[in-house]
Amino acid sequence: MNRKDVLTDFCVYILLLGDEFCNEELFFFDSRDKTEATYKNYVDSIQKIVNVDDFIWDTDINKPISNIKSLSDLITENEIELLQDYIKNEFDFGYPNEINEDGTAFGETYKLNFPIEDIKSYFIEYLDLRKINTSKYITYYQQFLNYLNDLSKNAIEATKIDIDNFYNNKSSIGINIYSELEDLLESELKNNLMKCIKNTSFQLQGGFDKFGFILNYKDTLKTILKQYNLKYSKLNLNIEPIQYFALIEYEYFSFKIKEKKIFTKSEKQKKLQEEFELIKKEKPTQIQFLKNKGFDNREINIILNCFCFNKFNALDIRHIRSITKVGLFNLFYFFYRFEFLKKEYKIKLDLQNDFLKAPLIEKTGSIDLNMYLRYYKHSKDVLLHYQEPHNDFPFKQAKKLLTKINEELYIDLKKLNIPLNEQKSTKTYKKI
Repeated sequence: MNRKDVLTDFCVYILLLGDEFCNEELFFFDSRDKTEATYKNYVDSIQKIVNVDDFIWDTDINKPISNIKSLSDLITENEIELLQDYIKNEFDFGYPNEINEDGTAFGETYKLNFPIEDIKSYFIEYLDLRKINTSKYITYYQQFLNYLNDLSKNAIEATKIDIDNFYNNKSSIGINIYSELEDLLESELKNNLMKCIKNTSFQLQGGFDKFGFILNYKDTLKTILKQYNLKYSKLNLNIEPIQYFALIEYEYFSFKIKEKKIFTKSEKQKKLQEEFELIKKEKPTQIQFLKNKGFDNREINIILNCFCFNKFNALDIRHIRSITKVGLFNLFYFFYRFEFLKKEYKIKLDLQNDFLKAPLIEKTGSIDLNMYLRYYKHSKDVLLHYQEPHNDFPFKQAKKLLTKINEELYIDLKKLNIPLNEQKSTKTYKKI
């Protein structure tokens, strides 16, 4: 792959961060017969969507790739701005729900208006994946995972209902018979897992809470990229997708019937669990503060993980994947982190360094202190909400983020610290 390939692949990686893309090519495996969903067809179709040849480059993008550690190593700063404008202006997200007098569809659509800092940060994430498989478009496999994840929701829900029904019959059939049937069900699920492992090169990874399945997206994608790193390896598109869910089905049995959580599958996850428990032990006042706001233990784990930049996602903690920096600021605001700092540490939050305590962990370059100060100053300025475009108003896309908090994290929005001018949009959300 040359620089052009990497740029094209990275553009798609950025586009996949949006919701409801208005082009079926970002639903590649949904929109065609499996005989046509080959890697070659994918590359051809994506190069038609993202045509970097339309750019006037200072950099020779046809050059081979050398030691690239950042986006600035790939293209110039000026070209990064061109890339930002290209993504913003050329692609639509959301589904139009209104027609104007000219017959043009509009409404409920948006553009991916990423700050330069976010684009550079996403490129680091992209490189972290690309180093696993340097010879292919990684977004091909990312789209395959998205496809499986969408299919898994119904399939796993069906398994969940079956196992829940089995569990609920425990008292009605007697402990001895139930125990025998439990062994039979476990054996059945194990046999199915054995069969599927023989046919597939990976299994979806994740865990459960009371609301259902939590996909470990990052680790699953890395596993897929490792499996297809060989020069001649390719996806077997003839395998029924349900076979990739066998491990998840068995894990739900363990979660519900055996009452065991399966997040300690590796030494890495064990260390993450120990680190997360240590953070919770060291932050009793923060936890009590959140309890006083009405959050339960599950929700507090989600919030603490958020304050740690989603470091502990692999511990079956619900999270919003691919959150932008301004989105992360919103979460800190909505979950009362700034209010807590003012109350607990008497911090006024009128200086850049006042925001050093906002994260619960130290992470180089984790937050832009100047950006947080600007956003915080403008967070209560209602007039900025109506001054478009105004880059310093942090809640411009709050509605979309609030939808994710409600529908993906299963947190009741009435518990959140939502600015007054945004509260009217929360009345239509479901109560958890």
